[in-house]
Amino acid sequence: MSDNRKYYYLKLKENFFETDSMILLESMNDGYLYSNILMKLYLRSLKDDGRLMLNGRIPYNSQMIANITRHQVGTVEKALDIFKELDLIDILDNGAIYMLDIQNFIGESSSEADRKRSYRSRIEKEKITRQMSEQMSGQISDKNPPEIELEIEKEIDIELEIENRVNYQQIADMYNNTCVSFPKITKLSEARKKAIKARMKVYSLDDFKKLFEMAESSSFLKGQNNRNWSANFDWLIKDTNMAKVLDGNYEDKEHKGGDCNAHGNTEERGNSASRKPASAIYAQYLPEGHPLKAGLCGEG
Repeated sequence: MSDNRKYYYLKLKENFFETDSMILLESMNDGYLYSNILMKLYLRSLKDDGRLMLNGRIPYNSQMIANITRHQVGTVEKALDIFKELDLIDILDNGAIYMLDIQNFIGESSSEADRKRSYRSRIEKEKITRQMSEQMSGQISDKNPPEIELEIEKEIDIELEIENRVNYQQIADMYNNTCVSFPKITKLSEARKKAIKARMKVYSLDDFKKLFEMAESSSFLKGQNNRNWSANFDWLIKDTNMAKVLDGNYEDKEHKGGDCNAHGNTEERGNSASRKPASAIYAQYLPEGHPLKAGLCGEG
């Protein structure tokens, strides 16, 4: 008899365990347990293209995953938190778990970009369908309305456009060549690429150049502060920090006298320099000709 069953398999590149995520994962306490759990979840999700749902409709909780992977529940819960931090999984509101890198290991479609595009589209559609089902009474169709389909396609197109035009190494070189007073970066981890990509949705390459120039000209960011703290590449490209640097919050300011070792106290120092003595403030409320007024105004 011929075997009509469908088989699934996982294809890993020879350097899979040398990637930043896997090195970081296995360097942790119980890291090899987490790595084992990850492999089992990859394999378990293969038949549904990376989606973990029992019979396609029941989400796996920590206890269920502990049972199928034969690990302790506490270990599984820690592993899932770490996987989310490393962008290895995405957990939707309905409990469905998506293995985000799975399209690198399965399938033979036209290109890697096509596989990623299709997979991201599927995740986004499920998220939007879930949101709509919470907002609308009654049942919702399995298919999204055409306008929602178009919106999903538009968002994915924007993501791919950003991904195609971001030159991560160019930004890293720009930082190393400009911020000569800061620690150099020698490796572009996935976390750094993700942060750069997120900033590129709002900022241009010129903004990055300006960011690094302003950082290099800031004494505070280079460590001349009362905490002996200095910034680095990862700090600079965080969303709120990048905005503050570009807004000029860390520019050097000239002060007459006093200590200028901390940003955030400049207003207080500036006010104290021009503050009137208490005697002069009191004197202004005395009537003209009062015998104390002349003496008080002469103080200070």
